This record gives sequence, structure tokens and C-alpha cells, in this order.
Amino acid sequence: MKKKKLLIFLASLSVLMCGSGATIFAMTETSVINHISTGIVDIELEEYQIQDGKEEAYEDVKDILPGQVISKIPRIRNDGNDCYIRVKLELEGTEESIEAQEIGEKWKEGKDGYLYYTDILKTGDETDLFQSIKIPEDFAQEEESSFQLKIHAEGIQSQNFIPDFEADAPWGAVEIQRCKKEGQYDITSFQQADNQSLEVVYQGSSRQLFSNPEDFFINFPVMLPGDTYEETAELRNTDGKPVKLYFRSAAEDTESNDLLEQVGLKITTEIDGRTETIYEGPLKGEGITENRLLGEIPPEASGKFHFELSVPKELDNRYTVLTNRVKWIFSTEPIESLTTVQTGDARKTGTYLLAGGVLCGAGTLILRKGRRKNEESLAQLI
Repeated sequence: MKKKKLLIFLASLSVLMCGSGATIFAMTETSVINHISTGIVDIELEEYQIQDGKEEAYEDVKDILPGQVISKIPRIRNDGNDCYIRVKLELEGTEESIEAQEIGEKWKEGKDGYLYYTDILKTGDETDLFQSIKIPEDFAQEEESSFQLKIHAEGIQSQNFIPDFEADAPWGAVEIQRCKKEGQYDITSFQQADNQSLEVVYQGSSRQLFSNPEDFFINFPVMLPGDTYEETAELRNTDGKPVKLYFRSAAEDTESNDLLEQVGLKITTEIDGRTETIYEGPLKGEGITENRLLGEIPPEASGKFHFELSVPKELDNRYTVLTNRVKWIFSTEPIESLTTVQTGDARKTGTYLLAGGVLCGAGTLILRKGRRKNEESLAQLI
């Protein structure tokens, strides 16, 4: 009895499939992740002294005599991106002047009251301002008097900034802001990769879209105000038919998304001898959240995908040490992977298949009926 039900079900299923249309679409796409990070200018000032021939942390001298030389070594360390530094000395509590001795050879005094370091202070490097200070011979001594030497150190990114050390104010009218970093961070040095090849490939044999995500943004730097970064990727079609390629982006929803609204993106393509600007606007823009056609690549041909990212020079310390991720998605248009079969006068094939399905079901029932007669005959003989 169970076999009978199964055979009838299969016959009915064959009729159903023959009498309906079946269409399957496959959207082929690939993606790469762009990690967007901003840099930071972060310097630390510490003071040391030579005591009994050894260097140790500086301690204030309580009793000072005229003409005395005091070991005092202000040391500036760069914990952020490469930068220029300058220092201003401010004496409080006295009208006397104090002479700094053994000033470093790369320091130059400007006419604006600052001492300027004329070289770039690299990430992780440090430099000494001077080695000691001398109290004037005619320094006035008063009971219960004290004074302080304050040292103000400032830094500015060396990238996209060129000081004029021949000017009265080598840094010009630049505004210095306090570093607003919170917690720990890592500084990543940007090193150019050798012989890298960026590709997005449509494999016609498998109808799949591939990219090399590990290398796609291998050159991407930690970005600073005024930075631009541009790169070109190859778009290849190995199929014997033309293929349309699309692009869109998707940003993670984080607190630093406003950074993506500040970074500019420009995309141009060069396909089949034609150059076209596909998009120009903020990295997080409504214009690229939906698929945008990059172009149609001819059979077994290639094109170029060029992108440029830029950070405004006006970007200030509110955007230091921010990180975000943007997914770049490349896709082809839908590919029909199964031929549609429809019933009706317009498609005779469907009618033939429908008839074949019905006959298949009928044949199954006839075969089953014949077997039952044989079973009955055997019973009579016994």
C-alpha cells in the first residue's frame, strides 16, 4: 500500500514540474574591507639630570647660588606620527634671565619666542633640548624667594606641512590644539609594497567574481589632514561574453562614522577606451550605498578601476586616532542559471513535457494494476 502511494506521488510531481516555469537567479559579488584610520601628533616631555655620573629623573633644586650650573635635561619623545616640534621657555617668579647651556645643534631660535627643532622627529625618536641651565653671577638673592622654569613643548605633523626656518615665525600662524587621545593606540608605519597587483576578476568558466582582499589595501596608510591616497585596480573578464560590473560601499555603524563623512572619495574607470567618473563625494555617501555601474567589460578583456581618497587639511584633533571599516563590494548583474520552461501554446516544449508526465503517471498506475491481477491468480491456485 505504501508503494502505491509513493508511485502516485511521483507521477503527480512530474506533472507539476512539467506544467510550471522554474527560474533561478544568482548575484555574483565579492568584497574587500578598507580600514580607515587617522593618525595623531603626540609628544611627551620628560626631564632628567646627571647625578653622580648617572642619568636619573630630574628633581627640583632647593638651594640655588649665583653662578651655579644645574643639570637639567628636557627630553622630548614622539609617541605619534612624524612631526616637527618647538619649545617655549617661560620663567616665573623672577625678572632675572637664565641661560640654557649645550643646546642641541638642530635647535634654532625664532623671533617669535620659540626654539624650533629643524629636523623631523620620527615616530619613537626623542631629542634633548639642552643639558643644563646656568644661574647668572649677579642673581639677586632674597629670603623665601622661588622661581620656576616652565617648558612648553608643541608638535605639528610633518606630513603636508613645510616650515620656513628663515622666517621670523617658522610655523606661521598655525593653531596648536591639545592632543585629545584617550587610552592606548598603535602607530602603524606606511611602507610601500613591491610589485603588488590589485585585481577584480570575473571567471567566465565558473561565473564567479574574485578579488585579492589581502592585498587590495596593502598600501593604505594611517591618514593625516591633507593626505591623499590613490590606487588603481584591474578589472578582468575571462568570459567569452561581455559582463557588467557594479560597485557599492557599506560602512559599519560606529561612533566614528562622522570621519567617513569628512574623507572624500573619487572613482573613475577606464573601460574599452572610455574614461568616466563614476562617483565623487564623501566616503560615506548615499550615492554609493546602492550599486553603481562601473561599465561593461568586453569578452576576454580588461579595464581599470581608479580610486582616490582625500582628507581635508582643516581636519582637527577631534578626528585623531579614529578607526572605521568600509566594505567595498563589486558585483555582476544577475545571471540566469536555469532555463525557464513555460506551458501554453507559445511553448510547445512545455506541452510535450506535460503530456509525457501524464503518460508517465498513467503507465505507473497500469503497471501496478497488472501486478495485482497476478497476485489474485496465485491465490486461486493455492
